[in-house]
Amino acid sequence: MKSKKILFFRKEQLITPPSNNRSKIMTFGNFPKCFLLSLSLCALVLFSTLQVQAQSSWITSSSTAIVAENTETAAYIITTNKTKVTFGLNATAKDGHLFKLEGNKVIFKTPPDFENPTDGITADDTRDNVYEIQITATAGTGLTAQTATRGVTITVTNEVEVPVFSTTLAAAVNVPENTGIATTVYKASVSDASSKDAVTFSLNVAAHEDNARFTIDGSSGAVKF
Repeated sequence: MKSKKILFFRKEQLITPPSNNRSKIMTFGNFPKCFLLSLSLCALVLFSTLQVQAQSSWITSSSTAIVAENTETAAYIITTNKTKVTFGLNATAKDGHLFKLEGNKVIFKTPPDFENPTDGITADDTRDNVYEIQITATAGTGLTAQTATRGVTITVTNEVEVPVFSTTLAAAVNVPENTGIATTVYKASVSDASSKDAVTFSLNVAAHEDNARFTIDGSSGAVKF
């Protein structure tokens, strides 16, 4: 009769720490606790991510706006799907210092000038009339308060402005008789015409019969007989 060998297996630790080492090494016995802790942390991160995404959806207004230069009214209006919300404007974020907040309305502190933009300098060292701000909407107070944040770009467009004649222009000039037709006897100019707006000069012949005796260069404003 053949003899049979019976093998016994004993539960062992993965690593047995030295007796003088105070650190605890994970064993089969405490592995489930570590697993549950990791699972809890993952759940917390996932919940926080979903919460931030949900909060960002509170703000229902667009992330972009277009306004004409010289606008003094609201450049952007914040809207949400929440009630009892407190709105905010981050004055330290990019171009935020150029704006003020009145209720849910974002307004330029100084009406924007297309020809002289004040937005942040771009990578190519220029200003492009695109202003970047950051707005917030907070629901609740204290420890239960939750805040949604959104970045907004406001683009300023050019407007054709009514030119104003220079205040230095004389109301009357004297020229000697027999002045040649090639001689400029008067030169019209404007003081605040946009450098990007074309200005054309003309004589109003219907206003006075003498206007028909002169010509004017539409580009330079030079008046001649």
